[in-house]
Amino acid sequence: MSKLIKIENKHDNEYGNKYPDKYHDKHDDKSYNRYNDKHDDKGYNKYHDMINLPSPKSRKHPPMSLSNRAAQFAPFSALTGHKEIIKETARRTGEKVELEEDAIRRLNEKIMMIQENFPNRSEIIITYFLPDDKKEGGSYITERRNVKRVDPAYGQLLMKDGACIPLEDIFQIELLLN
Repeated sequence: MSKLIKIENKHDNEYGNKYPDKYHDKHDDKSYNRYNDKHDDKGYNKYHDMINLPSPKSRKHPPMSLSNRAAQFAPFSALTGHKEIIKETARRTGEKVELEEDAIRRLNEKIMMIQENFPNRSEIIITYFLPDDKKEGGSYITERRNVKRVDPAYGQLLMKDGACIPLEDIFQIELLLN
């Protein structure tokens, strides 16, 4: 049996060493602890002769770059894009509301007023349906905009910022006094 050095441990209690019995199984001595595995009987590290040697270099394989070594420990996602698909599926879109004849008539009157008095009343608050690019449906947007002109040939309301709103997507218009 090898000679062991008893090392006082502040965590020892009246029942012996704090380490479980698996550390005591290979030695009958109650003073055994993990320190003794790496040190010889004089207290020296068993590996002191190797500690300052250069690391071995392979003759067959070139050393790996730091970025490739780091990539080995990068987080891995087996389902690439899965989280984005779930998020997109959960996103809600609304259906476009079909207007009644009375609401269509009022909108047409306001569009005619914009067309006739456009230099005097170019600022409006408009609510319109914006179709979704990725899935069926869309959402209603309410914005304060400046009208450039009404284009009846293409059925659009052209804004000063370059936006084009189809007349069929308009839900409500409020004329503002300048």
